Amino acid sequence: MPVYNLERFLDEAVRSIRAQTFTAWELIAIDDGSTDRSLAILQQHAAEDPRIRVLSRANTGIVGALQDGLAVARGLLIARMDGDDFSVPQRFALQVEYLQSHPECIAVGCRLEFMDTAGNRLRESRHLPTHAEIAAQMLALEGDGITHATTIIRRAALDQAGGYRAEYDTAEDYDLFLRLLEVGETANLPQVLYRYRQHFSSTLYTRFDKHVQARKRALIDMERRRGITLDWEKLNRRLNALHPPTPASALRNWSMTCLKQGQTQLARQHALGALCRSPWSIESWRVMYWALCA
Repeated sequence: MPVYNLERFLDEAVRSIRAQTFTAWELIAIDDGSTDRSLAILQQHAAEDPRIRVLSRANTGIVGALQDGLAVARGLLIARMDGDDFSVPQRFALQVEYLQSHPECIAVGCRLEFMDTAGNRLRESRHLPTHAEIAAQMLALEGDGITHATTIIRRAALDQAGGYRAEYDTAEDYDLFLRLLEVGETANLPQVLYRYRQHFSSTLYTRFDKHVQARKRALIDMERRRGITLDWEKLNRRLNALHPPTPASALRNWSMTCLKQGQTQLARQHALGALCRSPWSIESWRVMYWALCA
């Protein structure tokens, strides 16, 4: 679990690991030079639970934090977890059981529930159960296929793939899974076992352009490595159609998602947030109107 200035969400995230029904785990929490109370929160949990190990070092970014965590990890299976998210109690048990019964599988994820910053449910992810579906979505740049933070990965496969590479910072997970696809089978469990928090300090909002370019470079590297040719005319159209999200656009999307699910009050709350952030936007006023009329 790499951690950087996550004091608002961190206690809940760590408690979700401590509540796992599968108990044979160690949590390696890497404090990446936080300037808030994150380190103190981690140290308190470590004092209460000997399965928690805290590494504290100067800030290097997420790739350095992940590399340092792997360097001291002792398990044959590596589970990922972000410090602002939540794992349901059965997550580890179900994923470990799947890996034990499917030796050909090297990495297993799950469906996830997207939540807003306050932890309110927004929607569930699509279910892509098979290796072929996961690979197809990733190679088409249509999504992650398998979400990094939800996965448990066999350590041997992680080492064989080469681990995390600093040159693909902001898309280190995408680059890793492109290489893992070449090592063995991947899968997603159908259950929602992970709650993924969306907030405006994430990479998607703060370093969007770098993230997109890193994904493109990872695909080019994969082409060279595997000796294949991708349809770059189609892929470039896909890349050119991507636009950096803004807090206002995210809030509008959250509002519309809530409306579709009958969450009228929450839809109005997000619509108001979008309107406050972009009061001159016709789209924000339109979403506010729809929310009020619901």
